[in-house]
Amino acid sequence: MTFRKIKILTLSILAAAALGSGCITCNVEQKDKDADSPTQVEEARPLSSAKPILSKNPIPLNEALTPDESAHAAAMSHYAQAHYLRSIGKKEESRALFLKALAQYPDSDTIMKELIGPYVVAKDWNGALEFIETVAKDIPSSHPANLIYAELLFSQGKKKESIDFLRSLCDSNSPDEQYAFLLVKFLFNQRQFDELDTLLLRLFTLEDYQNSIKWLSVHIKFVTAAYRQFDAKGEEEEDHGFSDDDEEDEEEEEDEEEEEEADGEESNADANNGQPEEKQESGDKEFESAEEDTQSTAPWKKYTKEELKNRIDGLLAQLLKQPVTNPSDLGEVGGLLAIHDRWQDMLELIQRIEKQGGNLVNSLPFYKMKLDALDKCGKQDELKRCMAELVSKKQLSFSLAAKLSEKYSRQRNYPMAIQMMEICLSYDRDNFGIVFRLASLLMDNGEYDKAMLLLSLRQTLPPSGSFLLGLIWKRKGDYKNAYKSMKLAENDKTFNREYYCTNMSIVCEKLGKIDEAVDYARKAYECNEENPSNCNFYGYILADHNCELPTAKKLLLKAVAAEPDNAAFLDSMAWVYYRLKEYDKALEFIFKALENNGLEEDPEGVIAEHAGDICHAKGLHDLARFYWNVSLHSENSPADKERIQKKLE
Repeated sequence: MTFRKIKILTLSILAAAALGSGCITCNVEQKDKDADSPTQVEEARPLSSAKPILSKNPIPLNEALTPDESAHAAAMSHYAQAHYLRSIGKKEESRALFLKALAQYPDSDTIMKELIGPYVVAKDWNGALEFIETVAKDIPSSHPANLIYAELLFSQGKKKESIDFLRSLCDSNSPDEQYAFLLVKFLFNQRQFDELDTLLLRLFTLEDYQNSIKWLSVHIKFVTAAYRQFDAKGEEEEDHGFSDDDEEDEEEEEDEEEEEEADGEESNADANNGQPEEKQESGDKEFESAEEDTQSTAPWKKYTKEELKNRIDGLLAQLLKQPVTNPSDLGEVGGLLAIHDRWQDMLELIQRIEKQGGNLVNSLPFYKMKLDALDKCGKQDELKRCMAELVSKKQLSFSLAAKLSEKYSRQRNYPMAIQMMEICLSYDRDNFGIVFRLASLLMDNGEYDKAMLLLSLRQTLPPSGSFLLGLIWKRKGDYKNAYKSMKLAENDKTFNREYYCTNMSIVCEKLGKIDEAVDYARKAYECNEENPSNCNFYGYILADHNCELPTAKKLLLKAVAAEPDNAAFLDSMAWVYYRLKEYDKALEFIFKALENNGLEEDPEGVIAEHAGDICHAKGLHDLARFYWNVSLHSENSPADKERIQKKLE
């Protein structure tokens, strides 16, 4: 606490003591505009003790205060007396003094909270709105009152009134930043994009906004949302990074150990469809969904895609020029660079910060950005050295351990990924998301029994847990238990449905439930009909079981057109032609599959067996025996080996 803050607080307490009677009890939270942290002062003593305090106080109270300090001191004295009056049941007199204190110190969040608090506790929103409307009119310079009034209007359904009120507050040459941010948030929510676009362009004629990381971030996210609509279908919300939280992001502490929710994701090795997408955190949650019934013209209707792209590039260039002074801003910048795949820019920013030194070099956002930038820029040796350096630290935070686990998993270094996730589990043993990820890693490392034991320690498994247990049974070759466990997750929509349906189709096929296998393959395809892998999987299932061969052919032609060098797709195409008895076409495509490393990419010998069958159908018997022998010595099941052996006899 600075000398002047102590002095102001002392004067306010003594003034309150002179005005009160009996025993004063006050809890003053004093926060200047330039203060970073509140100061808690608690006094509880009879008035007779005021004189000794004064006589023992070493502060020279005769030094003159500035007008602002005098007003602040007077406000605090009324604040303290209001607390006393409230403590003896004089609520109306107390509220009058709180209002007087607010008039003297209009920007005090603390005084405003004392006034609005009783309404919030009682959940009397109408009463709160009526009261705060009066306060906002009587004390128009009070930022807290105006902001709370606008928020309450919006939350109570008076959205037009709220926006109109904020418009009036922002109708100046230099709008207040807090008012402008709330107006941006509400305009986005109501899909009034033209006005939002105009407002942002107006704000960015002002130097304070041009050089603000917060406002550059807001602008970039809005234009990104507009840009991505060119590729979006319908009106689906895109991951542009907007936040519904109007408060500034709290600075991440260097020794951050807070527990984060680790959402359950499917295994990252069992199939690509189930692997969660990696995203750099932007420091923001998404804006809440905009109202659908609001008529407005979206900005992307008056801009071309190229114009929006150029605008984003310009804003990002301006963002990179800003000095980054705290972890929160660094995380925000890193998130925006990640959203736009600007990994080289991120790496250069990290390198500049390393050269400058300082506290940022040891912050969580710095480490997370460095790991991602090195990974995405292909600097794997540097990445491994950085990871080893971090692992050698005595204590890793939750977030950093989770990030390291992710990176080790991508490198297929499952033992280290497991070790890092076990650290995460030590922070929060009740978090099923962490249990899920750890069990997935154990499964990927072939430690099936450990993975199952970890899941069995839970009294009840959520659907995602049942699905994971089914995947483990599937890996162990126990398809009956796999089917039973996976069925428990049948109606859950919280994880990747393509991945679920694909795995259910495989399990059903292994159990001879062919109709069910085809049905699940169709459901997987319907989740995303443009995904070439879905086209191939559904088409192959149909072809392999001689079902709807024209449909299978159409699906597989679509898959091969998307990825003409994919050996698995070419093999499926050959197989549907084999089923259609078009052997020349079948031979053409199976040779293409073999030319594209089909045998190397097929450890189970499926492509080799297909090559043998197709060559046999074309009368190439020696070549057929060669490929059947290759398949026989592959990593296939005993039943498959028995079937292939019969072909060789």
